[in-house]
Amino acid sequence: IIIVITTIVVFNQDDLGDQTAINNVVNDMDVQIREAQVYGISVKEFTSNSNEFSIAYGVDFNIGNTNASNNSFYTFADRTVVNGYFETSGTCTIGGSSECVGWNKLSRSNTITKLCVIKSDTTETCSPTIGRLAISFYRPNPDARIVFFSNTGSIVTSTYPGYLGARVEVTSPKGKKKSIVVYTTGQIAIQ
Repeated sequence: IIIVITTIVVFNQDDLGDQTAINNVVNDMDVQIREAQVYGISVKEFTSNSNEFSIAYGVDFNIGNTNASNNSFYTFADRTVVNGYFETSGTCTIGGSSECVGWNKLSRSNTITKLCVIKSDTTETCSPTIGRLAISFYRPNPDARIVFFSNTGSIVTSTYPGYLGARVEVTSPKGKKKSIVVYTTGQIAIQ
C-alpha cells in the first residue's frame, strides 16, 4: 500500500509543480496589471521630486513585433506622449526620460502564447493577428485603455469598434493554459 501511494504521489508531483508554476506566473501578471491600475488612477509621482503626477501607468505584452518576447513583459509609465502604450517596447532602461518601470520575466519556462482582443460580440481575434497589446490606466478614468497592434506593428485598435477587453494566455511547459482577462471597464480576471 505504501509503495502504491508513494508511486502515485511521485508521479503527480511534476504535474502539481507545473500547475503551481503557471498559477504563480499568472498571479504575478495580475498583480502587475493591478499595480498599474492603482498607480494610473491615483496620484502617484513618477519618481521623487519629478513633479510628474499626470501620467498613465500600464503593462505591455509583445510576442509578435520587433523586439518580441514570449517569456517577458514590461510595466511602463506613459510619460512622453500619453498614447496608451510603451514607446520603446523591447528595451528597458530605467531612469532619465525612459518610460520603462520594469521588465518582468516569466518563471519556469512558462510562455505567453496568445494575445487576444475580445470583440463586442464576445468572439476573439488572437495571435498571430494580434502581435502586441498594451493596457494602461489614466486618471481620472478608471477604465482600462487597451491598444492592439497587428503582427506587423501597426495599431489596429480601431479595427475592433466596441471591443470588450483583452486576453493574455500563458502556457506551461507541460501544456497547461491559464489566461488573464482585462475588460475595458477596468475589471481584471484570471481564467
